[in-house]
Amino acid sequence: MTKPYHQMTTAERLALRIMKNRQAEQVIAMRAPAFWTLETIIRDLNEDRHRASYGAVAKLLGRSARSWMSGRAKCWEDSWVVAGSGPGSGWPTDYGEENIHPACLVQCKTGPGGIIDDAEDLREWLQRRVAVSEGN
Repeated sequence: MTKPYHQMTTAERLALRIMKNRQAEQVIAMRAPAFWTLETIIRDLNEDRHRASYGAVAKLLGRSARSWMSGRAKCWEDSWVVAGSGPGSGWPTDYGEENIHPACLVQCKTGPGGIIDDAEDLREWLQRRVAVSEGN
């Protein structure tokens, strides 16, 4: 049994906060794989107006980066998944400007900076979004 919060020392309050944060991280880690699909990743990138590379998304989903998005319509929502390096870096492959979300197009024209280009960085970014949405 713990003391009421107002009776705790600063150290006890800090220990309680650390314990709650660890519990929240465990919940996120256990739930994360169940809801990280291509659709949910694209939704989150679109909502936050953030670009991620084909390679980072593919690796997080356990797929090969080569042509895994082929066959999908070229639409604004999908345009947040872009080439991470090499020719066309920062741009969605084979998209006309009319098919790129206007905010994404501004970022593309600015340059390749700010792209999540690593699967682990993408995982952490998605986990932070979950934590914020759950109020942790």
